[in-house]
Amino acid sequence: MKQNLGFADSVALTGETLGTRLIKGSSVIKHVVSIDRHQKCQKSKGRVARAKLQRYNTRRQKYDLHSEIHYSKGLSNPKADLSTVPALHEHQYAVAGTSACT
Repeated sequence: MKQNLGFADSVALTGETLGTRLIKGSSVIKHVVSIDRHQKCQKSKGRVARAKLQRYNTRRQKYDLHSEIHYSKGLSNPKADLSTVPALHEHQYAVAGTSACT
């Protein structure tokens, strides 16, 4: 059971409720304090800001890579001039401006 007091306070309160004595300086107390210190460090402003910046950079890199792969191939390149290719002018349907129905 963890309350909003932090890990160490929650363990102490739960221990009192259950009638368990936690001896000062014991390995259990040292471990609980270590976990509590680590959790408070994880929630610090600097760490949260660094994590947010890292998520932003990762998202930007993935988007840039995705757009480079899928959207930048030939969209702005001019179309090739195929009027000089004789194989395309052998048939009526290949000649611009003519219709096969006429």
